[in-house]
Amino acid sequence: MPQENTDPDTLATMKNAAAATPDHGHICYWLLFAVVLMETFAVFANGAYFLVSMTVCVVGSWALLAGALYARGGAAVLFLDRAAAFPLHLMAAFWVWVGASIFWAHAPDLAWIEFNRTGGYLALLAIGILVGAARMPRHLPLLLFLLVTVAGSAYGLGAKLFPSLIENTDSLARISVPMGYTNAMGLLAALGVPLALSLAVNAATGWYYRLIAAASLPLLFISLFFTVSRGAMLALCIGLLVMFMVAPARLRILAMLLLALVPAVLVSWWGNNQEALMLDKADLGLRLQAAGPLRLYTAIAIASVSLTFVAALLAGARVSFPSWVRNTAGVVIITALVCASVLHVWFFLAEKPSTTEWARDAYHEFTTGKTSKLGAARLLQVGSQGRFRLWQEAMDNWSDNRLAGTGAQSFPLVHLQRQDFDSPFVKQPHGLPFRLLTELGAAGFIIGYLAIAAISVSSLMLVCSLRPRRWDRLYASGLITFMTVYLVHSGYDWDWNMFALTAGYFFLGGLCIGWQTMSHCEVGGRSRGRRYHQL
Repeated sequence: MPQENTDPDTLATMKNAAAATPDHGHICYWLLFAVVLMETFAVFANGAYFLVSMTVCVVGSWALLAGALYARGGAAVLFLDRAAAFPLHLMAAFWVWVGASIFWAHAPDLAWIEFNRTGGYLALLAIGILVGAARMPRHLPLLLFLLVTVAGSAYGLGAKLFPSLIENTDSLARISVPMGYTNAMGLLAALGVPLALSLAVNAATGWYYRLIAAASLPLLFISLFFTVSRGAMLALCIGLLVMFMVAPARLRILAMLLLALVPAVLVSWWGNNQEALMLDKADLGLRLQAAGPLRLYTAIAIASVSLTFVAALLAGARVSFPSWVRNTAGVVIITALVCASVLHVWFFLAEKPSTTEWARDAYHEFTTGKTSKLGAARLLQVGSQGRFRLWQEAMDNWSDNRLAGTGAQSFPLVHLQRQDFDSPFVKQPHGLPFRLLTELGAAGFIIGYLAIAAISVSSLMLVCSLRPRRWDRLYASGLITFMTVYLVHSGYDWDWNMFALTAGYFFLGGLCIGWQTMSHCEVGGRSRGRRYHQL
């Protein structure tokens, strides 16, 4: 409701109530920094996948939430707001269902571990709502989480840059440290890209923060390449498409993306031709020889992006475009991306002698094949690395236990019972939908994805509510893209069990919910006077 149409008495009452409300913003600053520290610990503790590190994160999450609610007192009434309560209650219901599955689980001890892990995610969602509803610089959560992804990605890339100091897992070519899993490292780098983009092109952010974000992009792209993670790259492409759909300043985003991609692709192309960088268990001497040029080229890539970005900032301060030019550019960019994708698929299929035969061969390779090539050639293979067989096992088990499944985290036992003799032992079905179906049944699948859908819809509603505030909407678009990349990747990998990856989704999702709750309570419906930079 516009402030001009608000009844004067009602407006005075609202202002007096707001003035009487104690300011607990400093508590939310501490909460944010504590969550980021915990996230950093999780990244460097093998993703907090193993029991000890996971327990530290879960206990820490609940301790932070309990301390925040105690300190804020009556501020906990925020949870009664419908926008915040609905996804929070759905997540709580999912947590209860996971706990109830202990009573019929094939492995009750493993179900108990999963109950604790899911409770940690619930606590982080609640903390995110509290932090999102506080008044603090909006760029701060994005910047801190970006720094975490950059730190993890830089350490992983250090296995290539400084092989005598940082050893990759089992001396493999695809970087997997510090999280211990290559695809998790690929996703970590991919998650940092939308955060960096939304900060780098945002005129409401300080130039020094924008420069940090811009300089981090080539490092993230180079690190992502050396993971050679097809799933992470696919998830990032889908996430960027979503970003171009929901974010403002599309022309700026495209320019920043191209500015960072060009040097990163050149460095990756050079690295792809170095056997010492792309072969498993390569001799240390050969890796040291290749590390020197790689350090130089990586530094040049970061420096070139940084200098060009500073020059663009100086020029941009003197150049502005009318709104119709920006809107037209956005439509052109989206249309060009869609047309380029369609043309690429059309030309690809036109080269095949028979589309039906090609589809049949691709399906056969996906269901039975494994990727055997190294480097960039691996990105063009469609083998599922045994995932299709795991998905079949999960669905077969679900067909026998449709409603309640076989209990949380029971897939290892299911796999032992149903696996072929020539398949390796795994603990996860590599796909969140299959995991929920086989372990928690149709009921757990529905409740879990209703909670995820509620968080995602709340985030989209936030973007819509911020439409008049262009730069705030850009921050929110970066958060939505972050969440999209995670959700896409979790559909075919076991990210849920990696606390370091899933914690970010729930905390930042809660941040969007709390932000929307706060925006609905603003006096007058929109900020007036000076530019509004606070949550």
